[in-house]
Amino acid sequence: MPNKKIFALFIFFHSLVLCNASYGSQIICDTDVSDSANQLVINANDDPYAFTKIDLPGEFRLAGQYFPSLNKVKLFVYNNFKNRYVLLSAQEFEVSSKTCSSSFGKNLFYSEPFERELFFQCRHLCKE
Repeated sequence: MPNKKIFALFIFFHSLVLCNASYGSQIICDTDVSDSANQLVINANDDPYAFTKIDLPGEFRLAGQYFPSLNKVKLFVYNNFKNRYVLLSAQEFEVSSKTCSSSFGKNLFYSEPFERELFFQCRHLCKE
């Protein structure tokens, strides 16, 4: 019986270590719009009201959130239309220690009034 308790305790602490290894990671989204390259760097933060955003040429805005405790990334694409940003897309991606150094979210968005395109792709970088 004591061996089962020790094993369960080991599994519990091991899972905490894996969560913390992923907690120090970042999401980096590379963008390309109007022949201009930019990066959105999203640090781990479990605050649901904290957003990281970047305003881009072509009246685009890219925003994101990275919730390490949920292993989730949320990405939002907006277009500035009549002096306000309108949501074009909202996406969620699952990330974990297994997705470190992996790319995801290969996207192309088109803005009709200005005939502009926004391309972005993100990657999950984990700190060791």
